[in-house]
Amino acid sequence: MFLTKLFWIAIFEIFCAVVPASPASAEDGAMVMNLCVILERDHYLLTANYDKLAAAIDLALAYAKDEVLLESGIVLNKTYRDGGRNCEVNNLSAAAAMQLFAGGLMCDAYLGPGCVNAAADISNIAAFNNAPVFATPAGGLTSSTVPRSLFPHLIRMSYRMSLVASVIIDCLKHLSMVHTFSIVDPTVRFHQLANEALFDTFRLNEPELLRYSYFRFLEVNDTEDIYREHLQKARSTARTILLFTNGKLTRQLLLLARDAGMCNGDYVYITVELFESESWGILDYRSDDGRNKEAREAFTSLLVISLVSGHTMYWDSFSASFAATARSTYNYSGTGPEDKGAFRMDPMVTAYFDSVVLYANALRRVQSIGQSLRNSSLVLGEMRDRTYTSPLTTEIIMNKDGDRLITYGMYEILFNGQFEAVTELNLTTGSVHYITNISWNGHPQPVDVPFCGYLGNDPKCTHKSRTGVIVGVVLALLGITFAIIAANLYIKRRKERDPYWWRISVEELDFRDGPPGTGPVLAQPQETGRAQSDSGLQARRQLGKAELHGVHLTVVQLPRQFCKPSGMLLKELNLVRHIHHGNLIRFVGICLDEQDFCLYLLEEVCEKGSLVDLMANDAVNLDDTFKQSFVKDAIEGMAYLHGSMLVSHGFFSSACCLVNSKFMLKIDDYGITLFRDPVDFLTPKISDTVDKEYGVYLWRAPELLRETMPIKGTQSRHRNAGNHLPIRSVPSSSEPGRSERPYPERTHHGSETRSDSSMSSQSAASACAPSMYELLQHCWEEEPEDRPTFAQLRDTLKKNRTGGKSIVDHLLERMEEYSNELELEVARKTDQFKAEKARSDNLLKNMLPKATAEALTRGDTIAPESFTSVTIFFSDIVGFADLCSRISPLAVLDTLNSLYHWSDTIMESYDVYKVEAISDIFMVASGLPIRNDNRHVTIMASLALQLRRDVGLIRIRNQSSADLQMRIGMHSGPCVAGIVGLKMPRYCLFGDSVNTASRMQSHGEANRIHMSESTAQLLREIGGFDVEERGEMQIKGKGLMTTYWLNGTRGPI
Repeated sequence: MFLTKLFWIAIFEIFCAVVPASPASAEDGAMVMNLCVILERDHYLLTANYDKLAAAIDLALAYAKDEVLLESGIVLNKTYRDGGRNCEVNNLSAAAAMQLFAGGLMCDAYLGPGCVNAAADISNIAAFNNAPVFATPAGGLTSSTVPRSLFPHLIRMSYRMSLVASVIIDCLKHLSMVHTFSIVDPTVRFHQLANEALFDTFRLNEPELLRYSYFRFLEVNDTEDIYREHLQKARSTARTILLFTNGKLTRQLLLLARDAGMCNGDYVYITVELFESESWGILDYRSDDGRNKEAREAFTSLLVISLVSGHTMYWDSFSASFAATARSTYNYSGTGPEDKGAFRMDPMVTAYFDSVVLYANALRRVQSIGQSLRNSSLVLGEMRDRTYTSPLTTEIIMNKDGDRLITYGMYEILFNGQFEAVTELNLTTGSVHYITNISWNGHPQPVDVPFCGYLGNDPKCTHKSRTGVIVGVVLALLGITFAIIAANLYIKRRKERDPYWWRISVEELDFRDGPPGTGPVLAQPQETGRAQSDSGLQARRQLGKAELHGVHLTVVQLPRQFCKPSGMLLKELNLVRHIHHGNLIRFVGICLDEQDFCLYLLEEVCEKGSLVDLMANDAVNLDDTFKQSFVKDAIEGMAYLHGSMLVSHGFFSSACCLVNSKFMLKIDDYGITLFRDPVDFLTPKISDTVDKEYGVYLWRAPELLRETMPIKGTQSRHRNAGNHLPIRSVPSSSEPGRSERPYPERTHHGSETRSDSSMSSQSAASACAPSMYELLQHCWEEEPEDRPTFAQLRDTLKKNRTGGKSIVDHLLERMEEYSNELELEVARKTDQFKAEKARSDNLLKNMLPKATAEALTRGDTIAPESFTSVTIFFSDIVGFADLCSRISPLAVLDTLNSLYHWSDTIMESYDVYKVEAISDIFMVASGLPIRNDNRHVTIMASLALQLRRDVGLIRIRNQSSADLQMRIGMHSGPCVAGIVGLKMPRYCLFGDSVNTASRMQSHGEANRIHMSESTAQLLREIGGFDVEERGEMQIKGKGLMTTYWLNGTRGPI
């Protein structure tokens, strides 16, 4: 559609360049506005054809003259051109518009055409001509792929396919129907467009309806057997059948449906007949096949979507005038060959009548505010989002896009064959008005999905024993359940009976950095943060990652030849095996070396490492939300351990806390005690002089500092450790570092006394919220019974976190903030880019011809081009050098600026291109880069006359001398033009014609226009100019030449 628009704009530009369009002339002081009517005709199947609508247009013009435009001085002049005989893609309407322009008629507005393709062509031409176009109906012109914004000058006064689809959807929702079956006749353009609009609306706005919709397309040679197959398919998929078919085919399908028992009240049929028209076939149950009674009965299952039109008191008189004018003036007496006697007033007649009325009202409004009637922006603005009175249809209500708001209705057909309105969709208010309930002719309303299914074969409705079926299903489900449980128990017990389930061969591991002992991992083992502060298993070295059967694991190297598998170790491994919690590291297995010593321990991967390392990392900024989440995870994990068979952790500290990729804290190093150093269980002594890490004792309860540490610790010891998480995880200015000597004294002091204020002071009050600080203080109570359990800590923490955000919500919020900031930055940069691109494009268009600049912007290669006939113009200011010597350089600059601005303003009104300007010398050309036949000579002559006449208007600052005078020379002939240069491209002309034109200027006289013989000959052939022969004279570089003066014009050109 966009390429089509560019095509017609290009074609129209060529016509504009070739033919001088003349605006409407004023007669007796009246302002004549040309209304160009381009309509199809002589075909009764077209909803909008000139034979039917011509009388309505004439009556509308008469009404506008006598009522709307009375005493306004505005005259609407109608001009008609034939738009073709059908709605196929034939471009006849566009050709008619070109013929109007070629005939010298400038259209101020277009009325018609009605076909979609033709309406698109005229809309594009109207956009170039800057004129409104009333294309009615053109209902399928816009869609989801062809937006309304492509046609800014389009005014539509009747139905739109998108709204027809919306009415169908409202009908389905009113009936609570979801499953639909559509039968489409694509040979009728109206039904094809209606189906496409419905499918688009389903796809964009109602995916649930699209999911349960089925479409069947008919062909020209389809027989009744094929129709029956479609109906049988509809029987098994839906209870709502949409018929996008003409009137006769709709009757045939309904009769076949009745014969198949599908018109008994279980089905609802919906069709679209906006008004009676031969275009889509008139809907009528009567025919000459002898089955009218059966057809009338079948039609009671049909709902019809139609237009609802309001009438004024002048409707009858207008109908009579319309019929008389149509018959007498245009020999039109009916709608088709089968119905010559009946004269029908359909909405197309009133739509075209109201189009003229709307246009006249808009012109009158523009005139009332003192603006030009040919300012199409103002005229279109007065036709958008406005309401005017119509003598036929009460009101003309337009929306902001320029589309008329009309009302659609849904009708049912009673048993007597009469239509009765059921609902109305008022687009003015956007509301659905339910006039009455659908009678369904005594049947209950059809349901979307029947209780027993579409074919009645649902198992719950069969004649078999429902009890037996239910019992059988239940027994089958129970059997399957028991089988699954038994299989799981068998597999579980079989694994439990395997005493070596924990043993994993080193060969099964796929190390990322090579086999153990060969890579840098073992040569220089990576020390984690937990190895710096804790003992036993915490002193083990983490090798890195390995893969076991596609699962990534962490490999931890155990102390060399420290422990062999024993009964106690296997007992602990079997207990750890059954520990499953989201905040506990999952144990996988152990690898043995060649001497059966424990070599590696395999466990779940935590990508972020230990909590100590994470919080000590300056590059990671963890706010209170993350810290509270870590505290919650640690408490949840410890609470689970205390309630499990393990009873306690034993050596819980921040180094046991690892963080995975989801920022979830998991507790490690639980349940296995044999890998610990026995020295770690001893009581610390003040007499110790070894360089020992005392930070681990801050996680131990005071009573355990006074005695040997139990091998599995105690639950009270863990409650004391809860004081340090996560505040104690990172040393601060108020907390001694790990290697500072005050720790031995403090730990020893805690081992000998029962009151240690220095210990509790390690948790700074400023490091957390008051409620959290109070909770931590309770964890430091001297008596174990006074300290809260982890279950109590969990409950207290939940109360303190009431109304807070989860870690996931916090992460999403942070991501959304970053995304919003990024979007704003991208939008700002995009706007800057667009602004810079617009400035560069404008600059390029000022340096080069518009068409050439646009081609360069697209990346096209501009090849040099030869022109057989152009007119080249040179001019200068007489005595400009002497004038510059008398004024200051700034005054010279100001004078040149005024001269350039004055000349550019005048040249914008002509089809010329200013090739170059050097000081006071101008070089101008016409007829390139877009050819315009011989119009270039008249254009250049008119420009030269206007420049010579108006140059005296330029005033020089601080100079009271005489007016400026120009010396002008022109020559017509061939030349070559092209782009020269890369960094500073210029559009240059080459050839003898350039030199000749320059010589005409240099050999001319002040305030006169000097021409060559070729230019004078062209002007004489065209006529309208006063050309005087100067005679033969010697021209530098050219010899003797006969030259001429251009004195002025003779009458209209």
